[in-house]
Amino acid sequence: MMLQLIGKIFEDGTKLENEMHSMVAVDLLMALLEHQEGLQSQIDPINELYLNQLSAAKSTDYKNMLIQGLMMNLWYDQATTIQSLKQRGALEQVFTFIL
Repeated sequence: MMLQLIGKIFEDGTKLENEMHSMVAVDLLMALLEHQEGLQSQIDPINELYLNQLSAAKSTDYKNMLIQGLMMNLWYDQATTIQSLKQRGALEQVFTFIL
């Protein structure tokens, strides 16, 4: 249910052409991962949301925020996040952006 809300926030931000609106979704996801255990199964869907947004992001601030979200996933569960990014063919892209 939470991922549906997050998806809706991202969708609305895209429709409004307002990346600041979409940043709220990243904040919510990071807060959720920071305070909730047992969400390893949600890492891949979260990565998918982030990567979709990253491919369309225009501003550097928004791209940085999305990378921050991906880094939070790494903090939460490094192995699952790396596996997910590898499966999506995005591991190199993400680490290149970070570095």
